[in-house]
Amino acid sequence: MQVNGKEVDFKISRLEDASKFELALQHMQKTEKGIQECAKKGEPLSKIIKMTIDMFDSFFSEMGMKEVLDGCKDLEEAKGAYLEFLREISKQKKSVLTFTLDDIK
Repeated sequence: MQVNGKEVDFKISRLEDASKFELALQHMQKTEKGIQECAKKGEPLSKIIKMTIDMFDSFFSEMGMKEVLDGCKDLEEAKGAYLEFLREISKQKKSVLTFTLDDIK
């Protein structure tokens, strides 16, 4: 699949990939809470942006896709890559989860 113009090897139907995805999402949720706390405290926007880009970068790194956001300094680009990835995962899930034994007849 292509994410942010980079070719990545990920299939939600592979057990290892699905496990990495779930774990990376859990870590992301924890990090997001910390970012929200910083925003509530009135931390500088530049700090919030950096933390958020780092969160997306960590997500892709945990998935073995460090190249997706390599050198990224733009929050919109990072968020866009993440959303693009989620859309591709959604397509893959539909294919995997709609399987029935009738499909092999």
